[in-house]
Amino acid sequence: MNIVFICGCIEPGRDGVGDYTQRLSAELVESGHTCGIIALNDPYISGSFDSIITTNHSAIKVLRYSSLKIAIQHKQRIYGWLNLFHADIVSLQFVPFAFHPKGLPFQLAAFLSELVMQKALHIMFHELWVGMNVNASFKEKCWGVVQRQLIRLLVYKLKPAIIHTQTHLYQQQLSRLSIQSNLLPLFGNISVFNENGLKKDSDKIKNNELRLVLFGGIHPGSPFRQFAEDAQQYAKLKNLDINLTLLGRCGHLQDEFAEIWKSLWMVVTIEGEQSPEYISRILARSTVGMTTTPLMLLEKSGTVAAMLEHRVPVICLPQKWATSFSAKATIPGGIIAYSSQQKNIADCLQPEHDAFGLSINSVSRVARQFLNDLSVR
Repeated sequence: MNIVFICGCIEPGRDGVGDYTQRLSAELVESGHTCGIIALNDPYISGSFDSIITTNHSAIKVLRYSSLKIAIQHKQRIYGWLNLFHADIVSLQFVPFAFHPKGLPFQLAAFLSELVMQKALHIMFHELWVGMNVNASFKEKCWGVVQRQLIRLLVYKLKPAIIHTQTHLYQQQLSRLSIQSNLLPLFGNISVFNENGLKKDSDKIKNNELRLVLFGGIHPGSPFRQFAEDAQQYAKLKNLDINLTLLGRCGHLQDEFAEIWKSLWMVVTIEGEQSPEYISRILARSTVGMTTTPLMLLEKSGTVAAMLEHRVPVICLPQKWATSFSAKATIPGGIIAYSSQQKNIADCLQPEHDAFGLSINSVSRVARQFLNDLSVR
């Protein structure tokens, strides 16, 4: 099968959906398919160019444009590129902010409808609209209304053969727009570099040491201070050392979290951005992972998926986040939500993986489901 993916940016390590698209493409190429990628709004280049990139030893043909405006001006070139590729299906990897700085790509639907014409189309909704949180500002909610209408228009114009999203929440929201979608789970944003290096449960805790890792962006409003205090009390009770590693792009709250942890006389290490292989090694030797992503959005977190792929159960320290309609959070296996009211710190810090029933979605498994869903469209 010849598959062309369309996304915003594919500069390695700079765009989560771009990295996702490259990894999925590489897996499909390894399975015998041919893949190409068109990046319509890639600010890391000037103008446009086409080339062949290598991801995980797989060659992928790419066509990149620095902005959607320039891509629209080169519509005939892109159309010719698609025809020469003999694409069986075109897959749009949709994030509103990937195609417009304010997440309002008004020209996208009309442009793509002319571009793909009679080709079978697939849409993967990675994100929908802002203002979904019941506590969002009036401005965000108005903004979200416009984005919602643009999604309606996109689906109406393109008439996709199949639609995917990766969270139950987004599936429910699309259903409220009378848009039917299937779930395609997210794989981790960091590959497991050494399967044999993944430690068994009995190896995860030695010398009375628990190794926690907080990987990825830190969201405001999480109960981290209370968690740290509970962890300190648990460490005293069990005679444990609980060490914390802050890994990846944690954001502006990173130093605050580190100071809270150190103020309780516990060890914290700030690793920051590292190579994928180094991150994989850190995750593989960790006892328990941590995230501050809201419960309802856990299924769209590449860092959470990566920790689970590395056989690391995850503690969620969620901020208060809810929708205006009754939507129930779907929590993947292997994740436990910390609650100071329920005093469940002991459950959170148990290192036995089997008790969590880890939900692991590797890139190969996701690629197989992607192909199966396309084949029955």
